[in-house]
Amino acid sequence: MRRGAQFPDTYRMHIVDFGEAMTRAGNALASLVEFEHTVATGDGQRVALGAAVWVRVFDRDPICGTLTSFEDAGTVIVDVPGFGGVVKTPGEVYATEQAARDQ
Repeated sequence: MRRGAQFPDTYRMHIVDFGEAMTRAGNALASLVEFEHTVATGDGQRVALGAAVWVRVFDRDPICGTLTSFEDAGTVIVDVPGFGGVVKTPGEVYATEQAARDQ
């Protein structure tokens, strides 16, 4: 049995496994951070603070605003031109104008 010939392959395999493990751990951490700083909109997309979103204000046509903050688990604040900060539930916020119109 030639141990010297097998060692480099085993060593390389462990380096690849370690790199893959670190990549997976990094991706898992990034998804936790992303989940913590994003909100699921009514059309199923996740948007972060500062994203342009569409909302209805006083049952008017959808208006584009900027997602400015998360109040708590059930409400977000959208800065809508002419209306200021509008408090909405995530289900009332849409990532696209078409999704807002369809509702």
